[in-house]
Amino acid sequence: MPTELIMNLRCLCREYYSLVDNRSAYVNKLKAQLHMVFPGFCKVFSCVTGATSIAVLKNFPTPEDILNANSNEIIDLIALTSRKGLKYAKNKYEKLIIAANNALNFRYNLSTAYDVLEMHLQFVEEFDKTINIILDKIKTFVDENKSEKFIQQIEYLDSIPGVGFLSAVTLMCEIGDFAAFSKSKQLFAYFGIDPSVNESGKFKGTENKMSKRGTRIGRRVLYAIALASIRVKRNGVAVNPVLYDYYQKKKESKAKKVALGAIMHKISNIVFAVLRDNKPFELKTPEEHKLLYINCQKAA
Repeated sequence: MPTELIMNLRCLCREYYSLVDNRSAYVNKLKAQLHMVFPGFCKVFSCVTGATSIAVLKNFPTPEDILNANSNEIIDLIALTSRKGLKYAKNKYEKLIIAANNALNFRYNLSTAYDVLEMHLQFVEEFDKTINIILDKIKTFVDENKSEKFIQQIEYLDSIPGVGFLSAVTLMCEIGDFAAFSKSKQLFAYFGIDPSVNESGKFKGTENKMSKRGTRIGRRVLYAIALASIRVKRNGVAVNPVLYDYYQKKKESKAKKVALGAIMHKISNIVFAVLRDNKPFELKTPEEHKLLYINCQKAA
């Protein structure tokens, strides 16, 4: 059985992802409501639930409010919440005016729809507050148990490029006691990213998908880490150069999703190796691994 520490963190992590999913559902409802009462608003701001977008909706929820308000009042509000300067704020204001004028001709002008819109905004804000509370509790549990081996294992996973603090905590909580895994293939199967078996008599299927038989949240986190690992930073440097190059080569002969599945497999092996060796991750190229293996063989 997992220890009390693992169970506490697992409970918080799973509730976090449950709240995130519920929040996403209300964000989609908010967007659908905006398309009905204020079409064009979603195109003004890149994130509808961002601080600037929510501030504008709370103060000027209808197209009439936007058109009748003092321009400086809206511009100052956008500049204050976005912290991107007056030029950015004026540009957004001009787009808002265009969207508000167009909305007068294409919207459903229902008073109750604006009430529902306000409720959706309140739900999203409450979800954000609760999610932040859970994140604080997770950090508190980790800080209070720094001496525990389980927390040290979280720190080892956090050293892997593309793995954040929450991802490391969630992976370890889903894995539980790592001593239960003696081979990397066992961990691979536990995450449910091993190929499914499609056989009947002499027939053996060749187009097999992921089995998805293991921990759903663990697989979800592994997928997020895979996406982060093949990402390129603003300066053009890859987050994980080794996995990025591997992904680019894999895409030449495989579909993108298949290549991403191969990255998930690689990350699963890295997680196993880090936890097996009980030390932080060290980025090495395939050539360096090969040279290290040859040297070990010679020494033996």
